[in-house]
Amino acid sequence: MANQQGPVECIFNLAVVLSDAILENQSLETFEVSFRPKALATKFLDQVSRIMCPELRQFVVFSSMACGRGNVGQTNYGMSNSIMERICEKRKSDGYPGLAIQWGAIGEVGLLTKMQGLTANSEVRGTLPQRMSSCLGALEKFLTQDEPVVASMVVAEENEGGKKSENIVNTVMRIMGIADLKAVGMHRSFSQLGIDSIMTVEMKQTLEREFNCNISTKDLRRMTFARLQEMEHEWLGVEQPSSEISRRIAELYFYMPNIADNLAEYSQIIRLKTLVSETDIAPLAILLPGINGTGTLLEPLAAFLRCHAYCPQYDDSTSSIEELSQQILFQCLSLLPKQAPFTVVAHSFGCVVALHLVSLLESKGYEGQLVLIDGSPSVFKKQLSAKIPNVEDERFLQSYVLTGLARFWIPEDSLMGVAETLLDCANLEERVGRLLKFAPNEAKDRYRKILASTYGRIKSCLQFEPSFKIRSSVTLCKPTQSVSREDYEIGKLCEGPILTKTFDGTHFTVLKNRELIETINELINLT
Repeated sequence: MANQQGPVECIFNLAVVLSDAILENQSLETFEVSFRPKALATKFLDQVSRIMCPELRQFVVFSSMACGRGNVGQTNYGMSNSIMERICEKRKSDGYPGLAIQWGAIGEVGLLTKMQGLTANSEVRGTLPQRMSSCLGALEKFLTQDEPVVASMVVAEENEGGKKSENIVNTVMRIMGIADLKAVGMHRSFSQLGIDSIMTVEMKQTLEREFNCNISTKDLRRMTFARLQEMEHEWLGVEQPSSEISRRIAELYFYMPNIADNLAEYSQIIRLKTLVSETDIAPLAILLPGINGTGTLLEPLAAFLRCHAYCPQYDDSTSSIEELSQQILFQCLSLLPKQAPFTVVAHSFGCVVALHLVSLLESKGYEGQLVLIDGSPSVFKKQLSAKIPNVEDERFLQSYVLTGLARFWIPEDSLMGVAETLLDCANLEERVGRLLKFAPNEAKDRYRKILASTYGRIKSCLQFEPSFKIRSSVTLCKPTQSVSREDYEIGKLCEGPILTKTFDGTHFTVLKNRELIETINELINLT
């Protein structure tokens, strides 16, 4: 059709369709979506133009720095651009015109500008948006040179002396396009705030470059502004003033990971990804999670285990440690070969469940070993008693525990006022209902279950009075920044000696400590 109007002298392919996701979440379909307007269209334009456009002077495709520099959330988009670049290189070597331009963020009319509302000073992966006048000037130069692949971007200037012009919280707010932190809340996870893969990558790279802070993509999605602020204060050695109730709730929260980690689809037991495949012959380990009841936080630990790892997830309906342990026992018996030695690894609240579970396994004639990571019945009770006044009074227990969880969707300046009214509520249901008034409508049902089940687990731990003694070997793994400086008092529940080891980290970060993981590998492969 174009040839009927006159000879075709220039072909430009400026098309783009994004389907961003980290590589493990990409699929054939997401690659096809990105390929069609770029790689496939350019391939057909190349083939057709060689035959039908003998007077062609320019064959130009717009690529991206996502191809030239890489972008963890855009492997499909990067590959599409790379294919276009290879086509241009082949055209050039065959004597045909071919030019691929790797653009950075384009100001005023660019895709990122429209999607994220970038300003002239907005930094994107170490670059600034390039003005249209600058882009047109660069394009004119590119059209008169012979290289098939070129690039144009505006590199952001580094601050002198490594000084940051803004703090880490403001940096992340800018990337996410948040003007008022109070409007979104300090304790909602970034995934709840709608962070996309482009923001995640920009945030990750900016934090690494500007603040020397290395946070995984998964951890970024779980991150909250409150935790980010705590991290910054830890680096700077700043101590934040706070009210007594706020301080106690913050310390209680130490036991409670992000409530977003509880939102995964529930199944009684899951196989965690490890270094061995499902068909490999290898030892087996049972991993028990903390108070959140899901395997999410154990994934970094399991990823480097040289064994099969199964994680029983806690049922919301169980009301006692004994009932929960009995439920998990049935799941374990379906996995363990008869009379084969077992390995149970537990973290935090899971240590309480694990001790009773091992006593039940031993009563069935099984023998094995137990690895406890920063937890015991005694420590859990002492920590709760220290953080909650009148812990025996359910009004106080419910109010403090529920407030600690509600931090994730209620802004802190509002939370303290709400927390004080909970003591006047008649029962657990009324307290939960009051907090859920502030929750997103689509999450209320799930939050209701999480609040009730988490409170139920904490109460069951306070009521747990173990009277058994286990024969299995026990290894206690403590982080350098432990939840307790006191004795874990595990010895009174064991017939043999306790092997105690200390590893660098906090209650949660120790789960990623490679020395700890290697110690567990060695113990598992001794059985």
